[in-house]
Amino acid sequence: IKAMALLLVLIVSFAGCARPAATPAPTPTAKPTATSVPAPTPAGPYGELRIGIATFGKETFDPVRSSSTDTLQFLGPMNESLLRSDGAKLLPGVADSWELAPDGGSWIFRIHKGIKFHNGDDLTAADVKFSLERLTSPATFDPTLRGAVDRVEQIDQHTVRVFTKGPQPYLPVYLAYYTPAAGYVLPKNYVEQNSMPYFEQHPMGSGPFKFVRHTGGDSVEYEALDKHWRQVPSFKKLVNILLPEEATRLAALRTGALDIAEASLEIVPDLERAGLRTANVAFAMGVVLLSGAYVPESAGLPVADIKVRQALSLAVDRDEIIKSFFRGKAVKALPGFLTQACQDVDIPYWYDLGDKVYNRYDPQEASRLLKEAGYPERFASPAIQLWNYSMAGASFLPKMAEVVASYWQKVGVKVELRPSDQAAVQAVRNTLKVPALRGVTRTMKVSARPSPPQILDVYVSGRAAAHVLLGEKFPEVDALLQSSAREMDPAKRKEMLAKVVKTVSDAYVVVAVADVPALAGLGPNVDFPTISGFPELPAYAEYVKHKGQ
Repeated sequence: IKAMALLLVLIVSFAGCARPAATPAPTPTAKPTATSVPAPTPAGPYGELRIGIATFGKETFDPVRSSSTDTLQFLGPMNESLLRSDGAKLLPGVADSWELAPDGGSWIFRIHKGIKFHNGDDLTAADVKFSLERLTSPATFDPTLRGAVDRVEQIDQHTVRVFTKGPQPYLPVYLAYYTPAAGYVLPKNYVEQNSMPYFEQHPMGSGPFKFVRHTGGDSVEYEALDKHWRQVPSFKKLVNILLPEEATRLAALRTGALDIAEASLEIVPDLERAGLRTANVAFAMGVVLLSGAYVPESAGLPVADIKVRQALSLAVDRDEIIKSFFRGKAVKALPGFLTQACQDVDIPYWYDLGDKVYNRYDPQEASRLLKEAGYPERFASPAIQLWNYSMAGASFLPKMAEVVASYWQKVGVKVELRPSDQAAVQAVRNTLKVPALRGVTRTMKVSARPSPPQILDVYVSGRAAAHVLLGEKFPEVDALLQSSAREMDPAKRKEMLAKVVKTVSDAYVVVAVADVPALAGLGPNVDFPTISGFPELPAYAEYVKHKGQ
């Protein structure tokens, strides 16, 4: 692979630059002392920024076809979203302002004037309308906007009104926080004149970087604009390089072949010994999903028995995993797919209940439940498959799977570890439609989003057709999620969401392990921004500075 080969050459070259043996120096001849003049700092972007990525996912430039993770990495440097975020704070993006209409049934977005696409075309409300309509179509991978938006109207050249399916208080969050892929604005005329397949090969946006080339399974290159309405990058060239092996990324950081790389807590000591720094960009919850628990065809498989699912949770010592595997840097996970960033839920209450009930460690009780369930004798296929793969910002998942499997084996569970690939698993995540998922367990990263209905929709709702971990067993959950997403009263939203989280937690369809910081390993020549919110490093490229700049 081109980029991999180049990195290996660089690594070997740097490593081979050992100091030669000393030889007698000739007697120096006096020379006039020269005054060194520091080289002037170039005006505008300069130099090359190389980022090492653990996985590219689906490698697509179309936000309709991909998850936010994939699209952030590919479109993030070259595109702009309607709104942006810094942690939980919403910021203007392509839209200067946004407001809820007096009737509560629509949101009005006012588009910044003067934004240009890379071909010189103006970005207008027509492009926003076109992009949102694509993202609410039946073909969209992420169903969040489709479930919230009724129609989009262009009021004038710089104003868009989004009519929603009932009140939608979370709509601005959907367009900014962690999933700016759901708010990315594509060039309407360019796509319509050339086709979407052409756009995939020659993508274009309005962001501070423009696309140069994409080598599948290898790298993506961009070039910074010298002028940009919002942010001019410090680096002229950006290269995102696919390097699945963490040891390779670490070696490349040490030698200077990479400037930034995805890093796990496991290699922090190695980075520190090499004199390198890390930046914490986000927290992501590492979990194990228990798929097919409520699919009728799963009857007779271990995961279909709630006592087995409870045992799988009780068998895992989360405190020890945090202390040893995550080196004390991770924190306890919340039950029911909640994350630290969630709004409209009582976080302290759920932490307490998680400690006492859902996330507690009791191997004796786990063994008793397995025996009561008749495991393994009663089950036709007693071995439980555990699929594992890396995700952006969660390269720890495969090794976490090994740790979880070791705890399960200690209480007598037969585990078959199945290394896989994120893109392959994303294509078969619906437990109702994919027979291969029935009875399977799999690692997953749950991202820290502030909108609980959005997270829960993805994992448990039958309506969303994503993971569908509750199957069609609990229609009241779907109803509550839809109602909570539309409820304008925060107190009522909190009450509805509490019922959903309790139902999901009691179903034991997820083993929440820990909230883990997603890290960026930093080379000596760069300074990383202080903004945070998502683990996909290419999305931060425009803010990275030359060291000391």
